[in-house]
Amino acid sequence: MRRLLLMRGAPGCGKTTWVRSHGLEDQVVSADQFRELVYPRAMTLDGATSLLGGADKMIWRMVFDAAEARMARGATVVVDSTNLSSKEQNQWRELALRHHYRVGLVDCQEGISDAELRRRNITRGPNRLDESALERMLLRAQGNAVVRGIERISPDDAAAVARFFSYADDVADVAAAPATGAPEPAATGTGTGTGLLSGEDVMLSARGVTVIGDVQSCSRALSRALADTPDGEVIVFAGDLFDRGPDALGVFEQVRALDPTRVVLVQGNHELRMLELIHRTGKPSARTGTSHEQIRTRYGDRDILDLLRRTVPLCTFRVHGCDTVCVVTHGGVTQAALERALAGRQSGCGLAHLVDNEFVYGTSQRALTYSGRSTYDHVDELLVLEGGQVVQLHGHRNGKHDSQPAPADAVAGVYNLENRVEEGGALRVARLRAGKGGALEVRVQEYRDDEDSAADTGCADGVVARLEAHPDIRRREGPDGVVSYIFTRRAFYTGNWDELTSTARGLFVRDGKVVGRGFDKFFNVGERGTTLDDLTYPVTLTRKVNGFLGIMFALDGDLRVWSKAGDTGYGQAAAQAVERVVAGEARRRLIDFLSDHDVSVALEVTLANDPHLVDESHRPGVTALAVIDNSFAFHRRDELMGELAGLGLASVEVLATAGSRVELDQVLHDDALASQDHPVEGVVLADARQYMVKVKYDQYRTRRRLRSALERVYAGTRARLPEEFAHVQAALGPDPQATIAAYVVRTPADGVGINMPGLLDHLGITNV
Repeated sequence: MRRLLLMRGAPGCGKTTWVRSHGLEDQVVSADQFRELVYPRAMTLDGATSLLGGADKMIWRMVFDAAEARMARGATVVVDSTNLSSKEQNQWRELALRHHYRVGLVDCQEGISDAELRRRNITRGPNRLDESALERMLLRAQGNAVVRGIERISPDDAAAVARFFSYADDVADVAAAPATGAPEPAATGTGTGTGLLSGEDVMLSARGVTVIGDVQSCSRALSRALADTPDGEVIVFAGDLFDRGPDALGVFEQVRALDPTRVVLVQGNHELRMLELIHRTGKPSARTGTSHEQIRTRYGDRDILDLLRRTVPLCTFRVHGCDTVCVVTHGGVTQAALERALAGRQSGCGLAHLVDNEFVYGTSQRALTYSGRSTYDHVDELLVLEGGQVVQLHGHRNGKHDSQPAPADAVAGVYNLENRVEEGGALRVARLRAGKGGALEVRVQEYRDDEDSAADTGCADGVVARLEAHPDIRRREGPDGVVSYIFTRRAFYTGNWDELTSTARGLFVRDGKVVGRGFDKFFNVGERGTTLDDLTYPVTLTRKVNGFLGIMFALDGDLRVWSKAGDTGYGQAAAQAVERVVAGEARRRLIDFLSDHDVSVALEVTLANDPHLVDESHRPGVTALAVIDNSFAFHRRDELMGELAGLGLASVEVLATAGSRVELDQVLHDDALASQDHPVEGVVLADARQYMVKVKYDQYRTRRRLRSALERVYAGTRARLPEEFAHVQAALGPDPQATIAAYVVRTPADGVGINMPGLLDHLGITNV
């Protein structure tokens, strides 16, 4: 913790006793420590012993060097020395300023008479001072007050000690500022948190909190994220505002312009580097130098320091109406690290045991920690707090640069907001609210830094303009002012799948906002170079149901179910299928679910009059495939699938979760083998990054070729089936067209299709 506490008073006044009673022995730096280390002991004429000294200048250099080394790592420093003169105090104060430390002084001599100190000195044994030395100290103590800039703390003022070792004052303006709307208590009143964090550990409470990940000088992405943030909402930056990206000045000006009573700045390693550069206490990188130069074109170092001095190593908060405590750190810490940081609460010293750099760089492996470095590996599974009851949000690390970043919510209870925005990734932003029943709702959005990106939710006008102008995207006006965007047939047949055409696959927009959406386009293995080699584990395998896609969303308090092309014949058929499954109070709850979470549900719809290649009659007519955020950027909300299951909708069958390529290959082999007797389309794979791939089995692909050939025979454009289907040709009999015609049905879009399962069953064909 960036706290420097000076003990003050003559020997015998109780400084060391006070330190021990507050559990601060491990934080102490003192001349006595180094004297004992350096000086040997020698006998004196009175039969006692004394340190054989004479090199106190060297001793004090060692004291200051040790204290500065601790400060460079963000550790609390307690100076157990007399600190009687203003010269001594000022030396410590100047060192503290260089390292962004707050300085306090406990005057242990307060209320103790000189006569009492003389009496105590006599009983100090080998530590007894000569009388003349003691008298000089007593005289100095009378003539020197505490210097300006150092907080004086009474040794008996427990509240003042607790305040000094907390960050309450640093976020006091934010905590005290009124939140937008009427204030709400926590869901159960005072909200005591968990065994890890008590109600007293919560720094602030607000109706809504937005946590912004590593900005890295990407001002456009930040501008878009801030544009989506409601006025008056509390914003917590998770660190690393500067460096790496192109526009440190733009980021500085945006953050500086925000209302400081609504903003908390969590310190990242790049903020530390900027402080080191300005104070010349370290060797910052060239990137930090570039950021500094950019900001200095309009502002001075004092302006930069005014911003950086507001940073804290962690922020704890709760949203109104919810008891869940949230912790924001830059690097991400384990529960053991947080427990250690909180150990000072038992002795009234709050966060005195917190080491800032541990929270800045994150808990790491032993060897790296010892060498002063940290890992950039994705280790979120080790950062779960209280089994997920305490939510942790962090940035800084999400895999090495030769690996793909994991999704923000890859591990339940931990949100990783680092996504390499400066390298073409996206700025991750978590928006936290209280959901139904007091549950915490966390929604992660992503914003890119390029000039005009369809993946941004913060630049809706630009995205819509690009959709409208794209030659391979068709715009269709729907009811209630909703516009649907769908890729053209040319895009499908030519394979023109860019960022926009992949998104325009059931995308419904009104007034620039996404009100409903389906999946982004994803491909079969073998299609457009798609392989299983690009997956990040774990990978979840679900059954690929052979129906058509329906998209369910709420609009103006009502339920809408459309196809990916909008309010079409297939969309109306999907809506009727949902009505047969969900009605009455369940329907109302479903609408509330969609509205409250601002999500859509992707459905697979199977109908008797829309037969596909395999028999799905044993399945429910409507299967929920995924819950998806209503945003231009595709983001699944898998954590909501359980809640959806309680609303009357069947969920897609989860086959397995594979932790490695070996496990994945085995599951695929076993499933394909089992499906030979009961044909299925295949499986859908979703990896840890929400990257999706389809695997269609050989039997399904064979049936697809057969259907194409049967359609040509039925249409009269070919006389016979290909040789590979000779056994089917024989089974069709002397009049193949008439046999096929008996199994032709009219589809919801008023087209025609062949009921393949029915036809094959009629023909007795089982090996296709």
